[in-house]
Amino acid sequence: MLVDTEGLVVEARVPDQDAIRHLLEPARSRLAHLSYLWVEAGYRGRSKEWAEQVLGLEVEVVNRSSKPAPEKVLGVWA
Repeated sequence: MLVDTEGLVVEARVPDQDAIRHLLEPARSRLAHLSYLWVEAGYRGRSKEWAEQVLGLEVEVVNRSSKPAPEKVLGVWA
């Protein structure tokens, strides 16, 4: 599923490996200055290779970090 930055569905049934093409192919002419792209792990493999080979981008896969544990806050009550 391909969603926008607000989580609204742009196109259903699109695997991550193909979604990058749906996003970047139509915008190629408007992204002439784009040279570096960060993507999540779902875009590694053929989508990363496509962006590097076809668009000439440097693509870095960013792995999701685990959520930090909530800090315990000790309060002092007056």
